[in-house]
Amino acid sequence: MSIYRTKTGYRVQVDIGTRPDGSRDRKTASCRTAKEARRAEIDLQMLKRDLRGRSNRITLSAYIDGHFLPDKEEILRKNTLAGYRRDIELRIRPWLGGRLIGDVTHSEIQRMLSACDTASIAENARDTLRCVLSHAVDNEVLAHNPAAGRYRMPPKESTRDRRGEWLTSFGEHRRVIGLAGDAETRALLVLGLCFGLRKGEILGLEWGHVDFGRREIHVRQTYTYTVGEPDMTPPKTRQSRRTVPMTDFAFGQMVALRDCGGVTRIAGPVADHGGRPVKPRRATTLIERFREAHDVPRINMSTLRHSFATAAIRAGIDVASVSKWLGHTDVTTTLNRYVRPLLTDLKEDAKAIDRAYARAANGT
Repeated sequence: MSIYRTKTGYRVQVDIGTRPDGSRDRKTASCRTAKEARRAEIDLQMLKRDLRGRSNRITLSAYIDGHFLPDKEEILRKNTLAGYRRDIELRIRPWLGGRLIGDVTHSEIQRMLSACDTASIAENARDTLRCVLSHAVDNEVLAHNPAAGRYRMPPKESTRDRRGEWLTSFGEHRRVIGLAGDAETRALLVLGLCFGLRKGEILGLEWGHVDFGRREIHVRQTYTYTVGEPDMTPPKTRQSRRTVPMTDFAFGQMVALRDCGGVTRIAGPVADHGGRPVKPRRATTLIERFREAHDVPRINMSTLRHSFATAAIRAGIDVASVSKWLGHTDVTTTLNRYVRPLLTDLKEDAKAIDRAYARAANGT
């Protein structure tokens, strides 16, 4: 209710927005009669609608600190929230933080994105800003979201530079795994190349999640490392919580990992000498050292999963099955982001097409 009876008449009170300091901007009017009060209430409601999305209410920084982050802290995963904070502090706040939220324009956002070093950094900054301004739209601070428009991004890094190389056949996977001497590195390679697990899923796997009787691995948690401390959290989506089978080769590798050098006493396949989960930076270093010591393509922790998906598709596994194995919510994600044949693979496909032409010419 926005109309109140007073000793001398009526008082009208309407919250029309938020001030730059984050406090409520409240307009009031004093009237002698109820009719005047109702008319004043209509006028103030119209003013509220007129001012919605206007530039004289609250700065972007004040909105982020007073509204966006407090709302998101309770519902977002720690690593997601850390990514938002990174983009806010390194890019959004320096470029746009002092601007009144309704004054942020397409051209200002474009200048912020153009100043980013890489396309991936710019895309992350744009996505975070879009989330912030969408929150403002939902809370009726803005009428529309300028970050939702089209923007020019910096040139994309080449896939080779950004993601490393992929191994596109299970024969190559087996050769690379066979080169690993220490248990830590071998465990990383086996869980990535044989099961297609995400980096956090590999580091968060415990022996209690490995069912040797049924030859299954149960993905139940993922390892995240934010603000200087590790954390075990549920998988990122409902589909990510899954059970994947072991092939005969993978089963033999997992048994060897379980039984080698007292590994049975540690929490999971990937652990340091003290039995603690290996940190992400340590896992990255292990793969880099392995790659430098052996004649293998430039793989990394991310491309192990991509390599599994590509090899599975090329081995004739249905894409829907591969998508379920990877824990994707949509098969298009599997095809668009995780499957990439090499030129040598395409040449083999060309030979297969030639053989089909030859059979057709011979009438067979």
